[in-house]
Amino acid sequence: MSDDDPYVKIAEDACYRTAHSGPPGGTPVDIFPFLRYFPSWFPGTYYAAYARDTQQTVRLLYEYPYSQVTDQLAKGEANPSFLEGRLRALHTDSPESAVPIEKIQGAAAILYIAGAETTSSTISFFFLALLLHPECQAKAQEEIDSVIDSQRLPDFDDRKHLPYVECLLQEILR
Repeated sequence: MSDDDPYVKIAEDACYRTAHSGPPGGTPVDIFPFLRYFPSWFPGTYYAAYARDTQQTVRLLYEYPYSQVTDQLAKGEANPSFLEGRLRALHTDSPESAVPIEKIQGAAAILYIAGAETTSSTISFFFLALLLHPECQAKAQEEIDSVIDSQRLPDFDDRKHLPYVECLLQEILR
């Protein structure tokens, strides 16, 4: 996956716009909701105009993955995913078939954003911690080298044999 991936771009745009939309409940439009009907040049309506612009980005976050997966399902090429599973369930007699498409789109968008944001934050903190504590990095590397030969990378089965590395991971996730 690259920085040019449309999913990454859409998620970054949505996160940026959301983060810069003002404090929740603290903008003039939140306090005086009637301001959303005023023109963008009117004092106090900056956030209403910003919200109108942001709505397109958030709508794309909902609709783009949905359209991609529905196209893939139609071609028989869909990879297993949350969205693929929910869309397949719509065509069954299961209780999930009663869930509106908008709810499925919203859940898929939230899952993607939550995963993207927490993953990048966790990786950043991991590298920062190892830069600040090179002795921990050296000890973890020693443990990995003692358990895994140089012909392969560690996998999940190795975790039980890497208690120090496991502790590092748990500390970063804390």
